[in-house]
Amino acid sequence: MLSSCMSMFNPTPFAAASAPAPVSLLILGAGWTFGFLEPLLPEALPKGRYASTTRDGRNGSIKWAWDPEDEGAQYAALPRADTVVVTFPIRGSGGSRRLVSGYEGVHGKARWVQLGSTGIWDVSLLHEYQSS
Repeated sequence: MLSSCMSMFNPTPFAAASAPAPVSLLILGAGWTFGFLEPLLPEALPKGRYASTTRDGRNGSIKWAWDPEDEGAQYAALPRADTVVVTFPIRGSGGSRRLVSGYEGVHGKARWVQLGSTGIWDVSLLHEYQSS
C-alpha cells in the first residue's frame, strides 16, 4: 500500500515560478523620467505590452532593484522585452555592460536605450571642470 501511495507522490516540492509575460517595452527604473513617459504609453502601446520596475513595486510596477554583482538570477523576475529603457543611474565602470549581458543572458537580445542625467556626478567635480 505504501508503494502505491509513493507512486502518486510528486518528487518536485515546489512549482517553478512562471516568468512574466513578454512585453514590447520594459522600463527599468520607473522614477522621475517615467513620469513623463507613462501618460504616453497607453496610446503608443496596447495594454500589457509594456512594463516598468521600481524598488518597491509601487503603482503596478515590478519590484526589482539592480544588483551589479549578480550575474543573472535577478533577471528572471523581469519580462522578455523587445526594447529595454534604463532610467536609473548606473554607477561604476562596466555597469552598463554587466546589465545588458546579464539580462540578455537570461532573455536573449534586446534593443537598449540608456537615459541619464548629471545627477549621478559629484557636483564639486563639475565645478572644478568648469573652472579649468
